[in-house]
Amino acid sequence: MYYINKKRGGFVVLRKSDRKQIHKGLFKNKTQAREYAATKAQDQAILNPCKDHFVDAYEAFVLQRQEIASNPNTALTKSGLSGHVSDLNNRIKPYMQNVLLSEFKHQVMKQFLIKCSEEGHKFKRLQRCVKHIKAFLNVMKAEGKNPCLDMLKFDINTLYEIIPSDYEERFEKQTEVIDEKEVQKILVELNQDKDTNYRSALSFAMIVVLFLFGLRRSELKGLKPSHVDLENGVLNIKGIYIAKEGGYLRRTKNRGSFRQIDIDDNGIKFFTWYLKWLETNLPHHTWLFPSTRGGNPISDKALSNMMWRIYERMGLAKLEWKKDHCVVISSPFKGSPTKTFRHRLATALIDAMNSEAGLTANYVKSVVGHTRFTTTQDRYGNHNGKIVRSKTLAKARAIGSVKLIS
Repeated sequence: MYYINKKRGGFVVLRKSDRKQIHKGLFKNKTQAREYAATKAQDQAILNPCKDHFVDAYEAFVLQRQEIASNPNTALTKSGLSGHVSDLNNRIKPYMQNVLLSEFKHQVMKQFLIKCSEEGHKFKRLQRCVKHIKAFLNVMKAEGKNPCLDMLKFDINTLYEIIPSDYEERFEKQTEVIDEKEVQKILVELNQDKDTNYRSALSFAMIVVLFLFGLRRSELKGLKPSHVDLENGVLNIKGIYIAKEGGYLRRTKNRGSFRQIDIDDNGIKFFTWYLKWLETNLPHHTWLFPSTRGGNPISDKALSNMMWRIYERMGLAKLEWKKDHCVVISSPFKGSPTKTFRHRLATALIDAMNSEAGLTANYVKSVVGHTRFTTTQDRYGNHNGKIVRSKTLAKARAIGSVKLIS
């Protein structure tokens, strides 16, 4: 409907249909221009009220995107859409008034959230729901549906009727970072029996790769032996594996996730052993962490069970096994059995930036797989160019690399 353009040291708001400026003079900054554009858009919504109803439009929005996500060649994924699907079925359909989009205002949102809260939906879940609704309204705005844009400024943290007093219920749970002594103990014990059988070899290899590189689960599963470049001392992250999205995908969480991570000397020794073990025991398999059956990588269930068996063995988890199903009764890593290693690595690297290690922000974000260092810093505190060996050694010291292979 409207867009902002820079002009003679200021900013102007133009109408998309004919590219005409809709005001006199210039705005000093982009914020003023955005506010003016939002006001004009809201005036337009009042003059030309939307004929679409909120619940119906949200359902159509979700169905359209589900169809797009069913195509493995598109960037939109089923997992990325799952939050919208959950909101539609569990909250919006049962509790939202099906008002016109142009009538979807503060009072409607307020009543919706209060009703959800009364029905037992957690505050953190409702925070995500508000975020999804705002994304939906922006799409409706782009499609010329004239929704009420007041809701884009809605702040759930001012809706005191539903804000819980318990701090932990208001904010996302922080991932527990695994202790250095616990890491060393796990590595030493798994190293001792790594050649015993398939499970022992895979358990040791999985912990080492998580320890050295802090990969996301989907990145770990998507690794192939060909991604390990021992000659140049790098691990190439070229894709991910998500079974419900169609298997191996040449896409990652963000642009910075496609990356090369340098391998220190102990890591080279580990991969030399592990690649030889794979060649001897599973010579025709294409995955670095293969499944015991078929030609796929290890399943999510098997991966989780393997991690929890390790934690149980080390006294870091109390479990209940029902056949081959693991129920975690208590553990500091409940909900994040692999993520704890990612947090540990990122934290260690960020801390090392202020030491003699000399690690740069660009280097740290490239290892973790973020496009911006601010993301790394905000969550845990890509420049994939030529690897500097001095930084590789500094990284090894920063994360406490030990003799991984005997």
